[in-house]
Amino acid sequence: MNNLETNVLVNRWEGSWHWLVERGLSISLIPMFGVSMLYGGHPANDFLLGFVLPIHTHIGLSAVVTDYLPHRRLPIINRVVTALQFLLTGGAIYGCYTINTEDVGLTEYFKKMWKA
Repeated sequence: MNNLETNVLVNRWEGSWHWLVERGLSISLIPMFGVSMLYGGHPANDFLLGFVLPIHTHIGLSAVVTDYLPHRRLPIINRVVTALQFLLTGGAIYGCYTINTEDVGLTEYFKKMWKA
């Protein structure tokens, strides 16, 4: 195999891996929300929600950035928005961690917000 064939195989695997991770995260959110709705807050479920939900959102927004701010046309804007996206995702994960460890947990937090 030459270098071009190797790059094509790697790119195909990367796209397939990305698709599998994206769909796996989406599907895993269904039982997490179901457990939250049926049984209320549980630390393990709240921890998983606090990690999976921001990552799921990050992947979705990454597709929007790739589609509407492509690197080949807008390299500087793409880099700035991508860096901001990573910063906000990290902040969201930290915020979820803080709610889970120092407050009532994500499930109870959202119940409070819904009732307010």
